[in-house]
Amino acid sequence: MEELRSIHAIKSERPFIYNSERVSCFIGGDSAMVVFFNKNIRYPKNVKSGETEGIVVIRFVTLKNGSIDMKKVDILKSFSEVCDKEALRLVLKMPAWAPFITGGLPVPAYQTIGIYFGNKEYDIVKRLNYKDTNITLEEWPDYSSERTCNPHTYKK
Repeated sequence: MEELRSIHAIKSERPFIYNSERVSCFIGGDSAMVVFFNKNIRYPKNVKSGETEGIVVIRFVTLKNGSIDMKKVDILKSFSEVCDKEALRLVLKMPAWAPFITGGLPVPAYQTIGIYFGNKEYDIVKRLNYKDTNITLEEWPDYSSERTCNPHTYKK
Protein backbone atom coordinates (compact mmCIF):
# COMPACT_ATOMS: atom_id res chain seq x y z
CA MET A 1 0.00 0.00 0.00
CA GLU A 2 2.76 2.46 0.96
CA GLU A 3 4.59 1.65 -2.29
CA LEU A 4 1.44 2.48 -4.30
CA ARG A 5 1.21 5.85 -2.54
CA SER A 6 4.83 6.56 -3.46
CA ILE A 7 4.26 5.69 -7.11
CA HIS A 8 1.06 7.76 -7.21
CA ALA A 9 2.84 10.77 -5.68
CA ILE A 10 5.70 10.50 -8.14
CA LYS A 11 3.42 10.26 -11.15
CA SER A 12 1.08 13.01 -10.06
CA GLU A 13 3.82 15.45 -8.99
CA ARG A 14 1.64 16.39 -6.03
CA PRO A 15 3.52 17.15 -2.83
CA PHE A 16 4.14 14.09 -0.76
CA ILE A 17 4.01 14.31 3.03
CA TYR A 18 4.03 10.70 4.22
CA ASN A 19 6.82 8.73 5.88
CA SER A 20 10.26 9.29 4.46
CA GLU A 21 13.69 7.80 4.51
CA ARG A 22 15.12 11.30 4.29
CA VAL A 23 13.34 14.62 4.70
CA SER A 24 14.01 17.52 2.36
CA CYS A 25 16.75 19.73 3.62
CA PHE A 26 18.57 22.90 2.66
CA ILE A 27 21.96 21.75 1.33
CA GLY A 28 24.37 21.96 4.26
CA GLY A 29 21.57 21.67 6.84
CA ASP A 30 19.56 24.17 8.81
CA SER A 31 22.63 26.14 9.89
CA ALA A 32 23.53 26.71 6.22
CA MET A 33 19.98 27.97 5.64
CA VAL A 34 20.42 30.47 8.50
CA VAL A 35 23.66 31.68 6.89
CA PHE A 36 21.91 32.06 3.51
CA PHE A 37 19.08 34.11 5.02
CA ASN A 38 21.45 36.28 7.11
CA LYS A 39 23.50 37.03 4.00
CA ASN A 40 20.55 37.81 1.72
CA ILE A 41 17.84 39.46 3.85
CA ARG A 42 16.93 43.10 3.33
CA TYR A 43 15.31 44.42 6.49
CA PRO A 44 12.59 47.07 6.16
CA LYS A 45 13.41 50.37 7.90
CA ASN A 46 10.87 49.91 10.70
CA VAL A 47 12.39 46.52 11.54
CA LYS A 48 15.98 47.86 11.43
CA SER A 49 15.07 50.66 13.80
CA GLY A 50 13.50 48.23 16.28
CA GLU A 51 10.02 49.72 15.93
CA THR A 52 8.48 46.36 15.14
CA GLU A 53 9.17 42.63 14.99
CA GLY A 54 7.27 39.61 13.76
CA ILE A 55 7.33 36.28 11.96
CA VAL A 56 6.30 35.37 8.44
CA VAL A 57 5.43 31.69 7.91
CA ILE A 58 5.74 30.34 4.38
CA ARG A 59 4.91 26.94 2.91
CA PHE A 60 6.44 25.86 -0.37
CA VAL A 61 7.02 22.70 -2.35
CA THR A 62 10.38 21.17 -3.14
CA LEU A 63 10.26 19.12 -6.32
CA LYS A 64 11.92 15.77 -7.05
CA ASN A 65 15.12 17.54 -8.09
CA GLY A 66 15.07 19.70 -4.92
CA SER A 67 14.17 22.94 -6.71
CA ILE A 68 11.40 25.11 -5.32
CA ASP A 69 8.11 25.11 -7.23
CA MET A 70 7.57 28.84 -7.81
CA LYS A 71 3.83 28.27 -8.31
CA LYS A 72 3.42 26.63 -4.91
CA VAL A 73 4.71 29.21 -2.43
CA ASP A 74 2.12 30.43 0.08
CA ILE A 75 2.25 32.79 3.03
CA LEU A 76 0.51 31.01 5.89
CA LYS A 77 1.13 33.73 8.48
CA SER A 78 1.57 37.32 7.41
CA PHE A 79 3.45 39.95 9.39
CA SER A 80 3.41 43.03 7.15
CA GLU A 81 3.19 43.57 3.42
CA VAL A 82 6.83 44.62 3.09
CA CYS A 83 8.10 41.72 5.25
CA ASP A 84 5.86 39.25 3.41
CA LYS A 85 7.33 40.39 0.08
CA GLU A 86 10.86 40.08 1.42
CA ALA A 87 10.15 36.59 2.77
CA LEU A 88 8.80 35.54 -0.65
CA ARG A 89 11.85 37.00 -2.38
CA LEU A 90 14.17 35.04 -0.09
CA VAL A 91 12.33 31.74 -0.56
CA LEU A 92 12.34 32.13 -4.33
CA LYS A 93 16.07 32.97 -4.23
CA MET A 94 16.99 29.83 -2.25
CA PRO A 95 19.07 27.21 -4.02
CA ALA A 96 17.68 23.72 -4.55
CA TRP A 97 17.24 21.55 -1.47
CA ALA A 98 18.20 17.91 -1.08
CA PRO A 99 14.97 16.15 -2.10
CA PHE A 100 12.52 14.26 0.09
CA ILE A 101 13.19 10.53 -0.34
CA THR A 102 10.69 7.74 0.15
CA GLY A 103 10.80 4.22 -1.23
CA GLY A 104 14.30 5.06 -2.48
CA LEU A 105 12.91 7.71 -4.82
CA PRO A 106 12.78 11.51 -4.66
CA VAL A 107 9.28 12.97 -4.43
CA PRO A 108 7.78 16.48 -4.18
CA ALA A 109 7.23 17.61 -0.59
CA TYR A 110 5.82 20.50 1.38
CA GLN A 111 8.24 22.58 3.45
CA THR A 112 7.22 25.12 6.07
CA ILE A 113 9.59 27.75 7.38
CA GLY A 114 9.29 30.74 9.64
CA ILE A 115 11.31 33.90 9.03
CA TYR A 116 11.92 36.27 11.94
CA PHE A 117 11.98 40.00 11.23
CA GLY A 118 13.35 41.91 14.17
CA ASN A 119 16.51 43.12 15.85
CA LYS A 120 16.86 40.55 18.62
CA GLU A 121 19.57 37.92 18.32
CA TYR A 122 17.21 35.13 17.32
CA ASP A 123 17.71 32.63 14.52
CA ILE A 124 16.42 34.39 11.43
CA VAL A 125 14.83 31.28 9.91
CA LYS A 126 13.58 27.95 11.23
CA ARG A 127 12.07 24.90 9.61
CA LEU A 128 8.64 24.42 11.15
CA ASN A 129 6.45 21.39 11.60
CA TYR A 130 3.49 21.62 9.21
CA LYS A 131 1.06 22.20 12.09
CA ASP A 132 3.05 25.05 13.70
CA THR A 133 1.91 27.81 11.39
CA ASN A 134 0.78 30.15 14.17
CA ILE A 135 4.10 30.32 15.99
CA THR A 136 4.38 33.37 18.25
CA LEU A 137 7.31 35.63 19.09
CA GLU A 138 7.31 34.13 22.59
CA GLU A 139 7.70 30.59 21.21
CA TRP A 140 10.31 31.51 18.57
CA PRO A 141 13.56 31.52 20.63
CA ASP A 142 13.07 27.96 21.95
CA TYR A 143 11.24 26.45 18.98
CA SER A 144 12.82 23.36 17.44
CA SER A 145 11.25 21.36 14.62
CA GLU A 146 10.82 17.63 15.01
CA ARG A 147 11.91 17.33 11.38
CA THR A 148 15.62 17.92 11.74
CA CYS A 149 18.07 17.01 9.07
CA ASN A 150 21.64 15.83 9.34
CA PRO A 151 23.82 18.43 7.57
CA HIS A 152 26.46 15.79 6.83
CA THR A 153 23.93 13.89 4.70
CA TYR A 154 23.23 16.95 2.55
CA LYS A 155 26.45 18.27 1.15
CA LYS A 156 26.85 20.07 -2.15
